[in-house]
Amino acid sequence: MKKLWDWVKNVWVYSGLSKENYENIQQSVAHKNARLLKNAIRSFEVLTGVLLIAAFFFSQLNALKSFLILTFIGMMMMEIIVRVCDLNNFRTLRSVCYVFLSTVYLFTAISGTVGSPKQSAISYFILLFVGPLLFIDKPYRMALFLCIMTVIFRSLALHYKEPEIANFDVSNAICYTILAILLYLLTSRTKADEHRLRWEIAKQRDTDELTKLLTKNAVERKIKRYMELNPSEPAMMLVIDLDNFKHINDTFGHVYGDAVLRLMGECIRSNFREEDYKGRFGGDEFVVFLPGVDDKQQVVTYVNNLVEMMKARVRTPESANPVHGSIGIALYPKHASTYEELFKKADEALYASKERGKDCYTFYIAKEALK
Repeated sequence: MKKLWDWVKNVWVYSGLSKENYENIQQSVAHKNARLLKNAIRSFEVLTGVLLIAAFFFSQLNALKSFLILTFIGMMMMEIIVRVCDLNNFRTLRSVCYVFLSTVYLFTAISGTVGSPKQSAISYFILLFVGPLLFIDKPYRMALFLCIMTVIFRSLALHYKEPEIANFDVSNAICYTILAILLYLLTSRTKADEHRLRWEIAKQRDTDELTKLLTKNAVERKIKRYMELNPSEPAMMLVIDLDNFKHINDTFGHVYGDAVLRLMGECIRSNFREEDYKGRFGGDEFVVFLPGVDDKQQVVTYVNNLVEMMKARVRTPESANPVHGSIGIALYPKHASTYEELFKKADEALYASKERGKDCYTFYIAKEALK
């Protein structure tokens, strides 16, 4: 029984992926959904606009004109919602997607029943297959949405259509809804696998092979993205450089030097938060970016813990002396508002630590403040 439940949960909740893999692709899926949503809203806005103009010239039905006007206004409101809402929030994006789909399905259902009571609602049947393919979501949500829309369509059909046509359309709607759900299960699995492969390739490209930290390009990209989305939110950048690493390499060899870097990567990964951006910038230089942190004491705690961890784990083989590091710290947006300037300020603070005798940390201080 448990295996059956796990299979059902795997297929209907995570599109055939493991929970971990499904969570890993959420960012990629959200970006694609947001892009598709914007394009779909504009396309449907143009379509309803054209139909509205045509109705004013060629139709005498005031009800149809009113319905098209309301739909067009609805699409314009959707355009405003998309611009105002934070589509980087997964829940907000999902809600907006389903509001848009509901508008499209209701438009098609009403036009196929109220607008044409003597004809079969072919457009609604087509939409049952096409609509779910616009966005990627957990299959059970999309299945529930399709069922709700078909229940609404059934009510409209039985109320406005002639009995024979209504029964025919309702039967078709139920059959096509079931087929659409099965089709969505297949396509969502394929799309989820595609996103998973892209995520794995991107992760491999963005991960430093030796330390398992992010690469320089990956950290830079993430920091710039954070600054773009959060221009006034605080953060801190730490630039960490191992002291006398060239001497370690020359004395004990590159194999031991690589082992030191690997241990350093482990220390950084275990000391900082999951949401922090932790990367190796090449050689023995590391960068850690702490989003949402403006408390200097909190950062000092992180730094002291890192130093203690380095002393305990990173040592030279002969003398067993701990390998030390110097650290420079700069605050965003207090010290700089761009990535390049912030890194420059943190790097200046790093060299101030070197000048103070190494094995210490220094917060950036503007030259004007020193005068």
